[in-house]
Amino acid sequence: MGIQIAYAITTNFPGFVAMVDEVGGVDVNVPRALDDYYSGAVFLPGPQHLTGDQALRLSRDRHDYSNGDISRTGNQALVIISALGTLRAQNPGAVGTAHLVSLLVRHVRMLNVDLTELFRLGRLALSIDPANVRNVTIPVGSGSGTNLLVSPEAQSLFADFRDDAVLQTH
Repeated sequence: MGIQIAYAITTNFPGFVAMVDEVGGVDVNVPRALDDYYSGAVFLPGPQHLTGDQALRLSRDRHDYSNGDISRTGNQALVIISALGTLRAQNPGAVGTAHLVSLLVRHVRMLNVDLTELFRLGRLALSIDPANVRNVTIPVGSGSGTNLLVSPEAQSLFADFRDDAVLQTH
C-alpha cells in the first residue's frame, strides 16, 4: 500500500473475549441470520448485546457467506465499529479512558506504542462518531487455491490512504 505502519496492537482469541467481557459486552446490529457450525455463530438478525464469546463467534464466521473470508472481515469491522459505539455511549471521559487503556494492555501485545500514546489514541477514537466510519474491503481478484490477489482497482484505495487517509472514491 505504500503506507508506513507506525505501531501495532495484537491480541489472541482469549484476549479478545476477555476485553469484550470486561467492558460489559458490545451492542451489535447483526445484519442477517447466521448459523455456522464451525464458528458457533448462531444469531437472528437485529440489535443484540453480545458477550465476548458471542462477539468472537460472529467475528469468525465465514461459512455463512459465499465469499467466506471477505465477509468475515466485514463482520470483524462490524464488531469493532459497534464496540466503538458501545464505549462512546458509556461516555467514559478521561478517567474512564484510562481504565479502558489499562484493560486493553492486559490483553494485547503492543509494538512501538506506549501508555501515553495509547491514551491519546483512545481519546481520539472516542471522539469519532461510528456512523461516520465506513468499512472498505481491499478489492481482490482470483488467485491460486484460497489465495486472493489484490486487484488493480485497489491502487486508488491505497492512494486515498497515502495522501490524507480520507476515502475519496470508495
